[in-house]
Amino acid sequence: MKAFARKLAAVPLLLSVFSASSHAIVGGGIVPPSGMPAGETTMLFKGVLIQGADKGLTQQWILEVTNTAKTSVEAHFSSGMSADLRLTGAGGVLSWAWSQEMMFTQALRNQMIAAGQTLKFTFDIPKNKLLACRGECELTGVFVGKGKAGQPLMAEVVQKL
Repeated sequence: MKAFARKLAAVPLLLSVFSASSHAIVGGGIVPPSGMPAGETTMLFKGVLIQGADKGLTQQWILEVTNTAKTSVEAHFSSGMSADLRLTGAGGVLSWAWSQEMMFTQALRNQMIAAGQTLKFTFDIPKNKLLACRGECELTGVFVGKGKAGQPLMAEVVQKL
């Protein structure tokens, strides 16, 4: 238990190293997500991942999703989940995902998002998962809302740690 406590005590230093190069990373429109038609790179929404508060055993991260279109956009969801945050290690191996710890309704739903409106999704990552991450680690923020034709509204936001 003492070894775990020593590792946990090192997390604030570790996290400050992770965020030294970039406190927030912006995504959307840079790389089209899978499922995007060939040649299509225009995204209606832009995402930003921001490191939030140190909460003891967890580190908070916030995914901000902004409708950059000039009009309201109706986002379609296939469940109660609106966004997700994933932590991957070397070789893209999934270490942790917020959605793995949750249960969601399986009801279809729609949400109107006004032009310029920003939605904020907050995630708390267990620090032991961050400490266990070795090599090239990345956080990926995902907005799961789709457009009328089923197209993604935002590219995934990737933050290298």
